[in-house]
Amino acid sequence: MGIIDLLKEVPLSAVLSENIIALETENKSLNDENAVLKIKLEESEQQRRTLEKQIEQKLIESHEDSLTEKYEKVLLAVAIKSGSETSVIEKYLGMSETETSEKLSYLASLKFVNKDLPLKPVVDPITNKEFLKPFDSWTVIENGINYMRSHDLLSKIV
Repeated sequence: MGIIDLLKEVPLSAVLSENIIALETENKSLNDENAVLKIKLEESEQQRRTLEKQIEQKLIESHEDSLTEKYEKVLLAVAIKSGSETSVIEKYLGMSETETSEKLSYLASLKFVNKDLPLKPVVDPITNKEFLKPFDSWTVIENGINYMRSHDLLSKIV
């Protein structure tokens, strides 16, 4: 039973009755519009996800043949030293910290590698107390593995 049905039994002025009817009509119209907008939002979100996947694939395709030997060496080093900090990878490669960080950042932008920040216990040399400190941990992810597979780099991992 709606408000209109209840109000039929109460004597009201004609103006008040018209206002209530107008408000109920407007409410129904807004609810219908809201439902349509929710559907459009879901469609837009799906379209955005599809476009993001297409962009990611285009990035991979456009860079598949253009990674230089140094970038491939860094990618291999991350695969070999999986879970290692930047400093371990730079020492393994014999590169500067700046060059290693730049190459890792570029590979991360291609979604070839991923940087996590797990915590490890460290002892403070002054207070001699142990605390947890985040460190960068690099791993090769799916796009990087696919690149290494398509360029026969997996066989170079010992």
